[in-house]
Amino acid sequence: MSSPSAVPGFSERLSTLLDKANFPSQNRFSEGARRYSTTPSTFRSWCLEDRPPREFNLLQKIIHDQCENIEGDVSPVAVIGWLYAGPAVCDPFEDANSNYLEILKAGNVLEKASKSVGVDFDLLSEDQVKSLVLGVQTEIKRRDLSIRSPEITKFAEYSLSTL
Repeated sequence: MSSPSAVPGFSERLSTLLDKANFPSQNRFSEGARRYSTTPSTFRSWCLEDRPPREFNLLQKIIHDQCENIEGDVSPVAVIGWLYAGPAVCDPFEDANSNYLEILKAGNVLEKASKSVGVDFDLLSEDQVKSLVLGVQTEIKRRDLSIRSPEITKFAEYSLSTL
């Protein structure tokens, strides 16, 4: 199997995640290897060479484990997106209270869009709603759009129709 492609900035963002989760910085590579059943050189490549784990399930486990050690409500899904996309997506560690108005607006757009595509918004799980709101916020930032733009409504409708 060929080694995974480099993802620019992945290692810096992974190190930020590990630091926020109070993952030991001393002997980080050997500790990471022990915790995640890999070699120190492999863990080192994740942390220094912008090479994500080959196995997505392993990355999900690492992210989930680390998010549990971070104070506040940190979405593992948002962290994975941020690890790969960096500043093109919303910061997953941003205090949710600091952007509550944007979250409410995104939720409002999604609720309206759900009616047009025949999805009962009230029956969506909390994780689904969080993921959808994050997607809308990311699309707004990525494309520098207004929450009221028709493109965001279409994006919300599409996102809901793929559930």
